[in-house]
Amino acid sequence: MLAPTALESQIPTDWARDLLVRYAAFLQFYAYAPLVRQRLVREAIRLCRRIGNELATVAAITGPWIATAEQSLPPASRGGPSFRRFLIEQQILSEPTTEERQRAAIMTAVSRVPASFRSATRQYTMFRLHIRSEQQQQRLARVLSLSTVLDDVRMLARFARYLEPTADAASGWALVSEQAVVRYLRSLEVHSNSRNIVRGDLRNFFAYCLRHHLVAHNPVPAQGPREASSSFQPLTPDAQRMLLERWTRLVDPLESLVGCLALFHALDTGALRRLQLADVGAQGARLSVTGRPIRLMLDALTRRALQAYLTVRLADPMVRQNPHLLVSQGGRHTRRPVSSAFLTTRMKKRVGVTVKQLRMTALSTIAQESGPRVLVDAFGLSPTQAGRYQRFLAYRADQALVALADEP
Repeated sequence: MLAPTALESQIPTDWARDLLVRYAAFLQFYAYAPLVRQRLVREAIRLCRRIGNELATVAAITGPWIATAEQSLPPASRGGPSFRRFLIEQQILSEPTTEERQRAAIMTAVSRVPASFRSATRQYTMFRLHIRSEQQQQRLARVLSLSTVLDDVRMLARFARYLEPTADAASGWALVSEQAVVRYLRSLEVHSNSRNIVRGDLRNFFAYCLRHHLVAHNPVPAQGPREASSSFQPLTPDAQRMLLERWTRLVDPLESLVGCLALFHALDTGALRRLQLADVGAQGARLSVTGRPIRLMLDALTRRALQAYLTVRLADPMVRQNPHLLVSQGGRHTRRPVSSAFLTTRMKKRVGVTVKQLRMTALSTIAQESGPRVLVDAFGLSPTQAGRYQRFLAYRADQALVALADEP
């Protein structure tokens, strides 16, 4: 297959033939099976023939050009990922960034959507990518994730493949009925919360199609927005006052620090576990928290609790190898963070409340005083999550009115 005379008749230029020979050596070096090597080399011959015909030098090879060339070839004749890895190893192509890989995965997912459903899916996907670009230009606290776009495309592809065998849906999204959507949602073997997420994503897609006259109606059943749990009771001002008086005394610096960070700054157990000593700013006035768009400016009580805890923590030489801020007795000799169960159990046993209760009390109070927008910009919540606290407050207001009405 790689005889010089055979290659000359198939690939017109010397440098393109040399590229193919080096690719074959690459496959042999990484111990590809002989039959696999033969197939990959056979596929690469067609690609190298086009490279030699259309490009002047090896330096003219680019990632977009390779992608376009591969799309023009039959699926059985594309070089596949091994040829790209070879070009990267030879420093002909640069290593793609995470965003480039995600965008390529999105376009690949769109190309795998059944043909009769593909056009609207591609249009919706490009709209989502445009929204992401606008959010990045505006430097918003939360930007649409490429992984979210990819998940949505794959979800639409699965739904389209589910619809494709039926005769009424063969011509595209416009003929999808509400009954078909309901049947599909009921066929998903997932938790009810996950099924509701799929329903919401499908409804958003059909709402876009309806605005752009791609469909005549939205077949996805509407559902009211989710609220915060009605079983949750925020801590009363008196209960909060008692906790603050206890934490001011710094009887247990770890308890005081965890309580203040949850009640004043709405940190959950996941954020508390991820905190590291390097996240503490100069003089303990600021704290970097993963997922928060801005660093926390600590209040006076939280700073006192932090300094008291650091004094105790740094005095123990066995804890110094652990980079995390919060360390349990069992984690003194390791580099592991504390567990969520440790934080929850410690607060529950000592003061009768959990970190989750303290956090939700903080978020509901902030939403009441400043509105849900602050929860998005300063606390990193999604607009949907922030809206739940607003509806949660409305629910509590109605509940209070009912209670007052029942009084004699």
